[in-house]
Amino acid sequence: MESRKLISNQDFSREWLLSEASRLMETALKAEVEDFLSSHAQKLATGSLGSASPLKRIVHNGYLPERQLLTPLGVLTLNIPRLRDRAEVDKIRFVSKLIPPFGRRLSILAAPLVWLYLKGLMTGDFQPALSTFLGHYSQPLTRGLRWRLKNFWLEDFEDFWGGPIKPNDFKFYWAQSSEPLKRAKNKALLALVGVTKEGYSTFLGLIEGDPFLAQDWAALFQKLRARGLTEPRPVVGDPEWGVWAGLAETFGPQDQNVPSGLAERLALVLNDWPPESKTAVAPIFREISQASDFATIMTGSLKIAERFGSFFPTFVAQLWP
Repeated sequence: MESRKLISNQDFSREWLLSEASRLMETALKAEVEDFLSSHAQKLATGSLGSASPLKRIVHNGYLPERQLLTPLGVLTLNIPRLRDRAEVDKIRFVSKLIPPFGRRLSILAAPLVWLYLKGLMTGDFQPALSTFLGHYSQPLTRGLRWRLKNFWLEDFEDFWGGPIKPNDFKFYWAQSSEPLKRAKNKALLALVGVTKEGYSTFLGLIEGDPFLAQDWAALFQKLRARGLTEPRPVVGDPEWGVWAGLAETFGPQDQNVPSGLAERLALVLNDWPPESKTAVAPIFREISQASDFATIMTGSLKIAERFGSFFPTFVAQLWP
């Protein structure tokens, strides 16, 4: 599955979800354009003498200028396809129904929809995500759009399962959990994301479970192990969750001791930190360097992720070289 660059220095979790929302919306726009072209496929361009031309009348013509839209996850930058009508008069214009032509907000791209889409990537069942997405729009959308969007998402599903996980691609792993599911008390969607040193993230897998239960995380790790995941280390996440007990259950006992030379390593990392951020980050670094247990390191690391998301991958790579 294609990696996505984390794009801002806000909350690291939101950045990851925003990158997946971008993929979701790009696919939806692709489906909308294909549906529009299909509806005009029989129309041909007309030659200068009025004779029919073998050329299709409506064709792709690059992209419109980038649009920035405010979503519940943050600012999303989209490239909206441009279509051209070869006719000289009575031109047919493509106007997206999925993107407001003048508005700056796209409220549909919230975390619950993205989690449903990711669950579809794991199971192949995109119906909940599809119903949530299309149900947001008050104006009727065509059956063709619904059919094409579902097919494009199924292509994403096939691509997701098309190859094994390559652990050497990732410097660390990020354990994530959705909000509790409405229909299941204490249940949520648990996910693991692989992150490179440069900050590119790849969604690896997801399961429904209780984030505080080791056996539920172990069930996820077992699925990922079958796809080629070797012992993931380090995994960053909420220290109160059952992530590390689940790792131990799947891969054997985990070393959760304070890394040797932690204070010295953090001092070197701080020297490379952007000058404008050093004052804010220094107290967090001090908290981590004085840690006597694994949970304190995780807590401090999460503070870095929340406040300095774009620097976080490099920070973790230097903390656990």
